[in-house]
Amino acid sequence: MLLTPDLCVIGGGAAGLSVAAGAARLGASVVLVDAAIATEGPLAGVMGGDCLLTGCVPSKALLAVAQKQMQAGAGRLDWSAVMTQVRAAQATIAPHDSVERFTALGVTVLSGTARFESARDVIVTVHGGGLTVVRARRVVIATGSLPHRPVIAGLDQVSALTSETLFNLTELPLHLGILGGGPQGVEMAQAFRRLGAEVTLITDGPLLPQEEPALVSCLRHRLIEEGVTLREGTGLRRVDPSGTAIRLTLGDDAALTVSHLLLATGRVPRTAGLGLAEAGIAFDAAGITVGRGFRTTNRRVYAIGDVAAPDGEPGPRQTHMAGWQAGQVIRAALFRLPGTTAVPVPRAIWTDPELAWVGLTEAEARRQSGAAAVRVVTAGFEANDRAVTEQRTDGHCRLVLVRRQIWPGIRLPGWRLAGAGAAGAGAGALLPVLTLAVQGTISLAVLASQIVPYPSRAEVVKAAAAQAVGPLVFSAPVRAIVRLLRRLP
Repeated sequence: MLLTPDLCVIGGGAAGLSVAAGAARLGASVVLVDAAIATEGPLAGVMGGDCLLTGCVPSKALLAVAQKQMQAGAGRLDWSAVMTQVRAAQATIAPHDSVERFTALGVTVLSGTARFESARDVIVTVHGGGLTVVRARRVVIATGSLPHRPVIAGLDQVSALTSETLFNLTELPLHLGILGGGPQGVEMAQAFRRLGAEVTLITDGPLLPQEEPALVSCLRHRLIEEGVTLREGTGLRRVDPSGTAIRLTLGDDAALTVSHLLLATGRVPRTAGLGLAEAGIAFDAAGITVGRGFRTTNRRVYAIGDVAAPDGEPGPRQTHMAGWQAGQVIRAALFRLPGTTAVPVPRAIWTDPELAWVGLTEAEARRQSGAAAVRVVTAGFEANDRAVTEQRTDGHCRLVLVRRQIWPGIRLPGWRLAGAGAAGAGAGALLPVLTLAVQGTISLAVLASQIVPYPSRAEVVKAAAAQAVGPLVFSAPVRAIVRLLRRLP
């Protein structure tokens, strides 16, 4: 069979589904190829990729169950009851990602694996038998990523968990060892500890090394307070089976026995078996190389989501970025409009307290602009009335300011917001307005003068922005103007 659509999308995760739905609603003919459509169980006929099946949805559902468990003050929770709630969340969201919905939008959905045969032709090996050739005007690769498996002595001798197998557990671990101090590692550490498991988190370096240390310290304190054992800066040197348990030898030669081991060491792009070389598409360990508008080295082909590497560097592997990237590709592929890959990326870690950030961290800003051109202001939740009434005053809002310049080395009075974020209860909800400010859509002055409902945690953003513009508002020239105007009748 030969299909000749306007667009062929390879991958039914967040990125691929966003492109397929958007293009179809705009009147384009679309073929969507997904190798992971569920064929049985409550999620039969559902796509959704890692986000729905093994990532965002089940992990956040688990965090929610764990939060309720902690508030109830109960002991170990029945694991089957936990998974019932997780599966219920997936089942509720699943129809949005179903084959039925996309077929109704006019998308031709093929369940199978795709491979480039040439620069233009994609061969789909359909599950159940048969081949389909797709010769599309444009192709979008959105095959996502898979868990990274580090090289550690003895690791292949044990059944270590990853995000793809974690939610297949039939019982709550007695002692969960987690390797990796990134977002997944800390989220699952807190969730499983609150559910009643003993948890040890092991990482080569500090916890959440990409985040602001001052914000991370707030979360670190909470994890320790709740009973998570943190082994920062040690890493894992060796793994050995020990009966039904697993013996871990850390980098400092300390030994530890756990019932289960979760690998939370990042993700790698899913490029194997796509025939990228045959299509003239450049790629490496970071992913598929893309330029402006997420176009690959084959002008007919785009790559977005976890598999894409803008300018040869790993991109932000987050569901919300996949949706934005889909919009950029639709602009380029359907409307021939220029696109971009550069945008401040908001990110959040959904622990308790939450961590949220957009733009440059203080360290990044200092590297780019020099220490003298960077200023940091903070506003703590201890002065926020809503936080006081909730008795949750831990954490703060943090703004990273950089002096304005019209040319390298030629600076202007005033500051621009280069990065911003917060740690604390509900910190993620502060990101939308902070993202607009970092993008330059609204100014620091607008941020400081916004009307915020009282009492709300959002007032902490206004308080921090007021500190940022305060030196200019209350400067000597402004005070001189006030003195002058006082003389007028």
